[in-house]
Amino acid sequence: MTVIIPTTTNRRFAARARKAQLLSKRAPFCAVVALLVALATGAYAQDPFDTPSAGGAPMPGAGDPFGAGGGTTKPAGEKKADESPIDEPPVIQQLRDSKPDTATKLLEAAHAVLLYGRPDESKRYLSQLLGAKLPEAQFAEAAKEVGSAVLLRLASDPAIQPEGKQAADMAFAAGAKVAADPALIATMIPLLASDSPVDQRRALSQLADAGPNVVAPLLKWLADPAKKNDAKYIRAALTRLATDTEEPLLAALQHPNDSVREQVILTLGMMKSQRAVPQLVGIVGRDENQTDTQAAAACLRRIIGSSPSRAEAAKYLRQEIAELFAGMFPIAADPDGNVPHWTLDAKTGNLNVAPLPRSDAALQLATILADDLAAIDSESLSAKKLQLITALEQAKIASGYQQGLDLNLPAVKQALDADVLLVEQSLTEAMAMKRPLAAVALCEVLGQKNETVLQGSGGSKRALAEALTSTDRRVRLAATLAILKIQPQQRFAGSSYFILALQELLATTGDRRVLIAHPRAVEGQSLVGFMKELSFDAESATTGKRILESAVQNPDYEMLLISTSIDQPPVVELVQWLRRDYRTAGLPIGVMARNEELDELRERFADDKLVHVMPHILEVGHASFEIDRMITRMGRAYVTRDERMQLARTATKALAPMLASSTLIDRFELRRLEQPLLEAITRSTLSPQAIDLLGILATPKAQLSLVEFASEPSHAAEARDRAAKAFAAARKSRGLLLTQARILEQYAIYNASETQSKETQAILGSILDAIEDTPVTPTSTTSSK
Repeated sequence: MTVIIPTTTNRRFAARARKAQLLSKRAPFCAVVALLVALATGAYAQDPFDTPSAGGAPMPGAGDPFGAGGGTTKPAGEKKADESPIDEPPVIQQLRDSKPDTATKLLEAAHAVLLYGRPDESKRYLSQLLGAKLPEAQFAEAAKEVGSAVLLRLASDPAIQPEGKQAADMAFAAGAKVAADPALIATMIPLLASDSPVDQRRALSQLADAGPNVVAPLLKWLADPAKKNDAKYIRAALTRLATDTEEPLLAALQHPNDSVREQVILTLGMMKSQRAVPQLVGIVGRDENQTDTQAAAACLRRIIGSSPSRAEAAKYLRQEIAELFAGMFPIAADPDGNVPHWTLDAKTGNLNVAPLPRSDAALQLATILADDLAAIDSESLSAKKLQLITALEQAKIASGYQQGLDLNLPAVKQALDADVLLVEQSLTEAMAMKRPLAAVALCEVLGQKNETVLQGSGGSKRALAEALTSTDRRVRLAATLAILKIQPQQRFAGSSYFILALQELLATTGDRRVLIAHPRAVEGQSLVGFMKELSFDAESATTGKRILESAVQNPDYEMLLISTSIDQPPVVELVQWLRRDYRTAGLPIGVMARNEELDELRERFADDKLVHVMPHILEVGHASFEIDRMITRMGRAYVTRDERMQLARTATKALAPMLASSTLIDRFELRRLEQPLLEAITRSTLSPQAIDLLGILATPKAQLSLVEFASEPSHAAEARDRAAKAFAAARKSRGLLLTQARILEQYAIYNASETQSKETQAILGSILDAIEDTPVTPTSTTSSK
């Protein structure tokens, strides 16, 4: 690369260059870097509005003092095939000869040659840096020496990636780690109260480098009574660093130390923190600690101009909680939907940050405000319900929303001790507010109670029975499992829905299924093929009526895809019909539309968050993209295959005692479960559980199914042996209910097993042993009842 230096119009540049060349005799590396920067800077200094193009490449015409238009400059390092190699510019060679070997020198060299227009050379130094495995301390020192502006340039220039970003990230991380060193911070804190302005500025600068990590050490300093006189300096420092300290300080409002909490409140007031207002209002409204109340009131007057009355505080907190539930959280989420969330460890005083889904961060704040509201308006039933709903939803998330509720969590223990009527009313409220995880947790709490929670006066349905018809699948299943745990002995209002819910659980196949509605069978089958490539089982229907019938019959449909070409009924009406049935109201629906229909339909379905309007799917890549978007839109409402199977297995285990009682079988019409159990016995996902339940149910069809399964050599020997034992138990509990024809056939099967394995012969023999155990007159019909 040739850089032509204008000797008559850039004397300052020439002087810099000459000075750098003179210095090179004493300090080769520093001088060469300075010369490179001077050359690069000078080349662009002729026009104050010119800037280097991306990657540090020379500007058009930069090699020609007469500007662009006279031709193009050959890129650095490029040569024709027939040219002999061109020596590197002396300054590049001189930099190489200086052999930079520390993190600081390598970063400076990479930056200098990048400015000079040699990204290839810059990548060479960066690769050397990354491969050298230098100590972390060198990277920390480099971050301090070269500065953040240089590191950001290296991280962002596309011509030197990925090495540029990797090197910059390592330097930033090392620098941040050193800055956050508690020992270093501890040496700086006393200097905040120094009589020397120089020491104060140095301390504040060093603490600023520590970022949010400075808050916990400063609060621990405040907790020491001997450091009381330093409080005003620490408040001032925290206020000056508000960009980094505000969020950790909001978490510190829950600090157990009264004096520290007061200083946190005063600091947030000095910041005029709008984010602190809801919690400060809660403190003022509760009026439980005079010092806190006075400090919070003073801060509110500073921030918003007034301090609320108790009634005003309650009204404000209700509005804030409603807005948080509506998604109005004041911090924007990252691309993954998370926000940085700070929490205080009350035992150690440490402040910890972790990414948290934005909705969960909103829930955490809503829980704090709901506690404040319940304390302020202690006689309000609605305040108590809000407190219980927020606390249990948070507990459900903490337990793992796809797992059972941890009964040892403090919030759960309080809910178990709460008045049953309050828990029921909270469940009804949670369903109305569309807080499904709170509703699930409340169902689980009611499942720990006795049968009285199901018996309503005058035939009215109680809350747990109402949950059986929730539009949220997880809530329905949680209510079903809660009732199974209670083991009711008497019918209750809504018990017919209990049986329907059990049928839904037992019919689970473990398949991921998609239902497709398209009036043209060929195109419908193409979509079925796309789904199969994405590991979904799919089926298509050509009319809306058929879609309605299929959607309620199979509990494994994870979503529907409906073409706008569908009729009987048309798509808008079809979606409305699906939303009227509680079993399909919560299904995500993809509406496939022509391009000219997209905007209108998106507006039409804007209020239905589970409807996704998309262009018609024409290839599998597009299908994958749209399916992923639909699942993402569902969030936690999406019930995975594994979760459905786990719930089904739990239900079968809890169902066994009820099936063992003839009285309960009749009282709850449990024989309606026979068909899904007969179908489940051949499915590997629920086969063991279905075998056991059929053995308990012991109806004629159940006995026949067990015998047929045990006699079929294609099934695993372990499963056949289990079925044979279940049949023996069924015969013992209800008598032999096989037909005479089947008994004779069973002897024939055994006699024909001469060439089969001894294991098979033993299983077939055990069936005959069970048949012969007690003389029972078999039925004379040729088919089971």
